[in-house]
Amino acid sequence: MWRKPPASNMTDQDKLDPIDERAHRRSTLFSQDKGIPVDSITAIVTGKQTSVFRRATANKSSERVCLSILTPTRTLDVCAYSLQGFQELYRGFSLLLEEIKRTRDGLD
Repeated sequence: MWRKPPASNMTDQDKLDPIDERAHRRSTLFSQDKGIPVDSITAIVTGKQTSVFRRATANKSSERVCLSILTPTRTLDVCAYSLQGFQELYRGFSLLLEEIKRTRDGLD
């Protein structure tokens, strides 16, 4: 026989199960601004050269399709799905870096 559940004073937030609660905490932990200002890029390096990159991706992807965008305070590590995709990303980011340097140096 079905019974009505007892009344509860819990809010919707309190009703989250433990997995949902952990996911909610994680999403708020990482909700800070994760952007990299384009004009702060200092270098583009190929392969898994950053310590975080080597640790985080270990054997998940080939070093031939990975690159890192460096700034004075952060790095953005990227893995392409293919060698062609990597080449396109590397060329695009390298051209962007050239433009940034030209603008910084007042050549534009």
